Amino acid sequence: MDSMFKKIMAQSLLLGIPINAYVFGILLYLGLNNVLWSTIIATILLLIAYYLLQNNKVSAMHIFFGSSLTIITEMFIHTHFLGWDSGFYYYIFILPAVFLMSNKWSKIITISFYSSVLILILVLFTLYFNKKSAFPVSPEIISYINLCNFSISGISILIIISHFNRTVLKKENELLNLNIVLTKRQSCCTVQ
Repeated sequence: MDSMFKKIMAQSLLLGIPINAYVFGILLYLGLNNVLWSTIIATILLLIAYYLLQNNKVSAMHIFFGSSLTIITEMFIHTHFLGWDSGFYYYIFILPAVFLMSNKWSKIITISFYSSVLILILVLFTLYFNKKSAFPVSPEIISYINLCNFSISGISILIIISHFNRTVLKKENELLNLNIVLTKRQSCCTVQ
């Protein structure tokens, strides 16, 4: 995988840490102490993935799929306890945003990935839509959590895209500057 995707993955992994801190705060506020472990374990896994990625121990592609499993697992756990209306399923839409940041995926991996995302949403929908959550919470609080989850996942996608855009622009400027230098060298050589 290209270095640009590795940078996007690193940023995405770091972005997962404050998101898990937010979820930890919600669970703590609601008194779901027996579920706090999910955010702690996920944060540790994201930090390990970040370390492995930065030290070139594991490829960005493998880190992406491993961290995707972590996010999906958390999404199911939190939806189980707080219900469909809590909006934890919004976080699955961060995965395609990161996935799209590399053009090195083969067709079979791309088809498999998007099929998996669709299947996961359908399974989650089937299991939890219009079903009682394992932990009763007032509709007002669930509505607030849903709004926060929607906002945070949307902001996360914007951050990922913005970082990608900055990285691409930086690379493009480097290429333009190199082209200018080469053009000057070529014109110098042809004049003599």
